[in-house]
Amino acid sequence: MGKAIHHQGGHGSGTSMKLVVNLMLAQSMAVFAEAVSFGEALGLEKEAILETLIGGPTTGAFLAGKKKKLLTNEYTVEFPLEHIQKDLNLVTGEAYQNHSSLPIANLTKEIYSLANQYGLGKEDFSAIYEFLRPPQK
Repeated sequence: MGKAIHHQGGHGSGTSMKLVVNLMLAQSMAVFAEAVSFGEALGLEKEAILETLIGGPTTGAFLAGKKKKLLTNEYTVEFPLEHIQKDLNLVTGEAYQNHSSLPIANLTKEIYSLANQYGLGKEDFSAIYEFLRPPQK
């Protein structure tokens, strides 16, 4: 999953950290897709938006790897949207069990759930852009 090894503690701690990482991936991708969609709604060109955002202070490095998918609208699977939705369900369930309020995670889970219902579950999770983007003219 990465280059560095970070021991998290006892039994189950690695799984817990995986949920934390996947929560960040899901939320980052959804926020990025929404920002690109908003830029397009304002009349900006998608490629210019991506060039400006990727590598800037507000985007994670993994988003550079999603650029081609967003430009071509082809979402070859690296991490299926339905799997990120499953992990978000696990995150919110664990949050409930541990008396932790995660309002943004719950909203993100519902967005991915709707995208899955929309038929994007088997696509890469970056296909959340397809669900959030403005209607095509």
